[in-house]
Amino acid sequence: HQRHGRAQGRCVGDQPGIADPGRAFHRGLDKAGLLVDRKVLSDLAITEPAAFVAIVEKAKAAIAA
Repeated sequence: HQRHGRAQGRCVGDQPGIADPGRAFHRGLDKAGLLVDRKVLSDLAITEPAAFVAIVEKAKAAIAA
């Protein structure tokens, strides 16, 4: 019984040929210089959707650059 951790010991990012959009998004945040953890992102998405969209757009722009 595995209470925490990855199902079957693997996640999508561990599988060759399968992209993990979460990793790309966090790389975009890093490239944009935005230090925001997942809990804060979740809270923003719920309580301040416009701010969340602005962060997503900045991350997308950083990935494309």
